[in-house]
Amino acid sequence: MNRHINPILHFIGRMFMRLVGWEIVNDLPDLKKYIIVAGPHTALVDTIYVLGIVWTLKLSPTIFIKHTMFRWPFGWLFRKIGGVPIDRSAPQGTVAQVAAEFERRDSWILLIAPDGRRIRGKHHRDHPWKTGFYHIALAANVPIVAGRADFKNKEVSFTEPLMPTGNKEEDIAQLKAFVDAGHGYHH
Repeated sequence: MNRHINPILHFIGRMFMRLVGWEIVNDLPDLKKYIIVAGPHTALVDTIYVLGIVWTLKLSPTIFIKHTMFRWPFGWLFRKIGGVPIDRSAPQGTVAQVAAEFERRDSWILLIAPDGRRIRGKHHRDHPWKTGFYHIALAANVPIVAGRADFKNKEVSFTEPLMPTGNKEEDIAQLKAFVDAGHGYHH
């Protein structure tokens, strides 16, 4: 996998992770293209931790973020960190567009919070995931990796890549079980 990031951002990420006492338990796969589904997403502060994690791992993924988050004063920052505004209320062929983007690029990591929104407490486990990421992975023929941030144990871990089988319910249940084992910021 091609990991290029500004050395200053890598240093900031490592220092942040050290300062907050977090550990990255295992590394991401050595693949050029895949989707990371990460969670649980329970607080806006998750964004700060995600930056620490991706900068420590020397990643510069594309991150789909709700379009309303791109308003002043933070729009420029979200774009700078790889954010792409997504208007979930008006799907206009997003799956096909993103699948084509995977085809066009030599390497690309897409990071998505499939919860679709911040959900406080244990209720995030009962909340169904948005499934666009699955349809994108299937259409683009790329694997999915689940990432889990566990605020209770201060750990980040990842699954092995899962190639979508076409059995959406079974594949997503497997990914969701891994992510749901983590404890979000608001647990």
